[in-house]
Amino acid sequence: MIRIAAIFLLAGAAFAADDVAGQGARRGPAFLDKASIYQIWMRSFTPEGTLKAAAVRLPHIASLGATLVYLSPIHVQSQVGGFSNPYRIRDYYHIDPEYGTEQDLREFLAAAHRLGLKVMMDIVYYHTAPDSVMMATPEYYMHKDGEIVLGTWKLPRPDFGNPKLRRYLIDNLLHWARDFGFDGFRCDVSSGIPVDFWEEARAELDKVNPNLVMLAESEVPAELLKAFDIIYAFSHQSTLRQVFRDGEPASRIRAQWEKAHAAFPRGARLVRASDNHDQKRGIVDLSEKGARAAAVLNFTLDGIPLVYNGQEINDTVLTDPSIALPAALGVGQGARAGGLRAGQRAEGHGRVVPAPVRTAFATTRAYGRRGGVEREQPAGLRDQLPARHRSGRHRRSD
Repeated sequence: MIRIAAIFLLAGAAFAADDVAGQGARRGPAFLDKASIYQIWMRSFTPEGTLKAAAVRLPHIASLGATLVYLSPIHVQSQVGGFSNPYRIRDYYHIDPEYGTEQDLREFLAAAHRLGLKVMMDIVYYHTAPDSVMMATPEYYMHKDGEIVLGTWKLPRPDFGNPKLRRYLIDNLLHWARDFGFDGFRCDVSSGIPVDFWEEARAELDKVNPNLVMLAESEVPAELLKAFDIIYAFSHQSTLRQVFRDGEPASRIRAQWEKAHAAFPRGARLVRASDNHDQKRGIVDLSEKGARAAAVLNFTLDGIPLVYNGQEINDTVLTDPSIALPAALGVGQGARAGGLRAGQRAEGHGRVVPAPVRTAFATTRAYGRRGGVEREQPAGLRDQLPARHRSGRHRRSD
C-alpha cells in the first residue's frame, strides 16, 4: 500500500495533471482490443522459482484465456543488506542466476510464443540498486551537493537529463526487444521518469517491432499520447477497496469510471485489477464475495483485465519481494475465484453471476470490453449466447 501511495504522489494529481482528454490516445496494436494480462511473480509462480519451471506452466496461463504475460523483474539483483528484491536491480543487461540462464529465457519466450502468448518484461529505470554496475559511470546519476540523489525508496536516481544515460537505457530496451524477442515492457514507476524519454525510446522500439506493447505504471494521461499503449487504473482499484472492503456506496465505482473517461485521451486502455504484488491479496482484503464482484467488474468494464499470480486459485499469501514463497496451489477456493461463466455477462444494469476466473477470460474476450465499440464474437461462443446476442456484433451501452 505504501508503494501505491508513493506512485500516486509521483504522478502528481493524477487525472488533473494533464488536459489531454480531447486528444486521441496512441492506437497501439489491434490485438490489445481483446487482451487479458497474467502477471507472473517468479518466486511464487512455481516451487522452483525459475524460468525453466515457469515455462512448463505456461499452458496453465494459456488455458485461462490470457493473451499477455507480464513477467516480473528477472534482472540481476543487488544483495546489499543481506537480501534481494527484484526491484533493486544491479545490472539491466543480464538475468539473475536465481531465475536461470539466458538460454532458459529464450526457451521461455519460445514456449510462450508457441502458445500464442506475448510476453512483457518488467523494467525498473526510476532507480537502481546502490551497487549497480552503472555506478562505474557517476555521470549517469543525479547529484546534489556532491552526493547522488536518492529517490522515494532511498535508492539512486538515474539522471535522464544526461543524453548518455538515455542512450544506455534505450539500447537496453532495444537489446531485449531485438535480441530476445520480448513483445513489450511494463515500465515501473513510469511517471517518475520524463515522458519525453519514453517517447524517444518508443520511436526507436517501433523500428524494431511496431506491434510492441508498452504498459505504464502510472495514472498520468499524457503518457498515452505517444509513448504507452496501456496504463494502470489505480484509482479504480482504490475505489473497489472503498466499496467492497470499507462499505462505501457502489455508485462510487461509476463516478470514478466517469471521472477517468473525462480525463484520459479518447481510446485510452486502462489496466483493471484487484490484486498486485504491492498490496494484500484481494481475496483477503475484500472478502471472497468482494473479490468475486471485483473480478467480474474488471472483466466486463472497458479496459484490459489483469490477473495476478495465483489469483485464479484464490491464493491468500501476501507477496514479499525479498523472499521466495510458492503460491498455495490447490489450497483455498481453488477454481472458484470470481468471474463470469462462459455465455453469461454483466449487463450495464444487470445481475452479476459469480463463477471461475478462467471462464471470465473466455467470456470477455468474446464480447469485448471497450464501451461503444463493436466487436466480432468468436463463433464457438456465439452459439452459447442468449438469442438477443447472436447477431455476431454487439454494442456495449454503459
